[in-house]
Amino acid sequence: MHRSLTARVAGALAGLSASLVLVGTASAGPERVPTQGSPAVTMPAPAGWAVEREERPGFSELFVRAPDSSVMIQVGVVTTAGPPTPPDQLASIFGRNAHADLVGASMAGSIAGHPGRAYNLHMAAQDNHLARIVRLTLVRLDASHLVLVGIFARETLAPAELRQAATIAGGVRMAP
Repeated sequence: MHRSLTARVAGALAGLSASLVLVGTASAGPERVPTQGSPAVTMPAPAGWAVEREERPGFSELFVRAPDSSVMIQVGVVTTAGPPTPPDQLASIFGRNAHADLVGASMAGSIAGHPGRAYNLHMAAQDNHLARIVRLTLVRLDASHLVLVGIFARETLAPAELRQAATIAGGVRMAP
């Protein structure tokens, strides 16, 4: 396992970035990750949702958060070097770093039509945060690029609201 890849992806998957480059509210158009370069993905952010982004060499991520913070969607593109880390191992790293437990087996998933693996996780309530359910999808585009989409939702979220979050996250597309 390549240590710098593991550290980079683990930090990304945990969604605990401290230095955000841009914080604002969603614009009318889709948000692009990364803002420049290729490969890149786009995601339509609902009007009024907060948008936070971090970009650094080899890693770009976008967080789109509902006005009431009941849902956050994370989209990331990671450029890697060295041998690819298997998706199940990346999901395990994510769970450990996010203090979340994997629930059930992985299943087929996709991002922008590219096949990958999807995982369900549960984050216990801690540090005055409500318990959260997480859906994580990982797709390896090629030997050196990984795309991730995470849906973080309050455990008390109504099923219809959770389906709406999944629909928004399902709007991720490859950028031209």
